[in-house]
Amino acid sequence: MLGDPSLSHTERDALDALPAEPRPIFCEISLWEFATLVDLGRVEIEGPIENWLRVAASPSTLKIQAITLGIVAEMNRLPATFHLTRQIG
Repeated sequence: MLGDPSLSHTERDALDALPAEPRPIFCEISLWEFATLVDLGRVEIEGPIENWLRVAASPSTLKIQAITLGIVAEMNRLPATFHLTRQIG
């Protein structure tokens, strides 16, 4: 989506050749996590996050998995600083 220059033409072609269905599944909380990384300056994108999310969450791009009650309960047990102290990558 971001036109990552580190992807080879073969890799881009393979991604573009994925079938329309089934779309990859992406948990909706991951969209929040990505937005948090952008806000913290750990990931840079062009333009407003709203534009990126509109493309990323488009049904033509992927299928969004809802957050279940179990997931919410687990998240509630995380320390308040979890998103600030976690190492990415």
